[in-house]
Amino acid sequence: MHRENIKKIANALTISENDIQYEDQYKSYTIDEKKEIIIKDEFGDIQIDIPVKFYKCHIKFNNDNLRKDININLEFYECKFINTKIISCNFNKQIYFKECEFLISEDKLDYINEIRISSKFLHSVDFSNTIFKDNVYFNNSIFEDYADFHECEFEKTASFYGVTFKKTPNFNKFKFKDNVYFNNSIFEDYADFHECEFEKTASFYGVTFKKTPNFSQAIFKSNLNIANANLNFDFDKLEAKIKQEHNNDNKKSLDKFANDFRDSFRGFKSALIKDNNLLDASEFHKYELYAKEMELDYKENKILKEKIDYWQLWFYRNLCEHHTDILKSFNSLMLVIGLFGLVSLGVIIGFKYCLGYESIFSHLYMVKDFYNAHIQSFVEMHTLCAVIFNLFILAIYLVILLLSISVKCKYIRGFFIGISYVAVIGILLISPKILIPAMGIFTDKRALLDPLSTLGGIYTICFGFVLFSFIKTIRKNSIVPN
Repeated sequence: MHRENIKKIANALTISENDIQYEDQYKSYTIDEKKEIIIKDEFGDIQIDIPVKFYKCHIKFNNDNLRKDININLEFYECKFINTKIISCNFNKQIYFKECEFLISEDKLDYINEIRISSKFLHSVDFSNTIFKDNVYFNNSIFEDYADFHECEFEKTASFYGVTFKKTPNFNKFKFKDNVYFNNSIFEDYADFHECEFEKTASFYGVTFKKTPNFSQAIFKSNLNIANANLNFDFDKLEAKIKQEHNNDNKKSLDKFANDFRDSFRGFKSALIKDNNLLDASEFHKYELYAKEMELDYKENKILKEKIDYWQLWFYRNLCEHHTDILKSFNSLMLVIGLFGLVSLGVIIGFKYCLGYESIFSHLYMVKDFYNAHIQSFVEMHTLCAVIFNLFILAIYLVILLLSISVKCKYIRGFFIGISYVAVIGILLISPKILIPAMGIFTDKRALLDPLSTLGGIYTICFGFVLFSFIKTIRKNSIVPN
């Protein structure tokens, strides 16, 4: 069997059968230090289960359009691929490139100045420690399995235009010495770019990250283009990614992993600010604050300032996504107003009911007049009860407000938002001045400890705060520091 396989391999590679050895220890065919190996179309017809390994060989393809499927496990160690173009070739088995070089030609006299690999890799592919001397294009390639570019070096332009990575590609400690393009590529799983160096333009235009990428400690020395990128992750997905990284390597604490991701987003933000792209920078500023919140949450033995910072970040994330989501910010404003109107109505109706009067809803318009006529005498006669009641309604208002703003279930939040919009419309139809009750706190002759005045005071503070946040959200570029 081995003799027949060796004959097929030798014919497809244009070498002698004596140049191929079967290594029983590693269960593989090996070829050592051949100065010229030409891979012909016949190589795609070979179907064997034993890997073929090349050590320190010089490899060429016999034409620029090798369109056959490759059905052999291939491993290249310290090989040189000379004057190589691989177009529309499907690698149906595993392929490894260890410390290889892709170059135009050994004497650099050839006019061809690019390498094109437009292939489908059905199994894992390993380019780790490989050096690409000239322009290389992986355009429209598909990596069905793991793709390892660990510590690769691209000395000229690298293009991954329209490439699909079905599983996590590893680009960590990668060096792009020239322009690199990932335009319209799709990362269906996590992408690892930590400790990469981008010396010139790094373009991620229209790229789709379906899960949170890792760019911690990445360096962008020139321009960064990430316009129209689809960053399909949120706070929960980022948290899941950080915990996954910690599970894979628990040498560091969770807060340290969160800090790494914060550093990743800060690098993007800084590069985009440098390019005066404040709109995209605001998105990465938001992700940076997500990671900061998690870092503070995971950190043990927090000091008081760190606890305050954590709750501040938690609040702004739920209120308006750190001033990046106008609709969420406006809905929060409607919740503040609508819940105030509903709680106020409940206070008035509840007051009349407590005094034992019936037909509460028969003359709803007169209920407030009844409240105004009796509240002062009630407070004077039951001062302690009034104090307790005020504290109770303030707690009710603030608790419901915080729960409705921060609840994760979109249906529950949608319910609160819906009734708030109805309440706001009712207030606008009945008496718009109720929207700003502070205007009447010092002018109306209301009794001290009047529950409506107390509720109106705390509502006015909340309203002013959330309104300011809404205005700031509209001016998106204001959130990015100069």
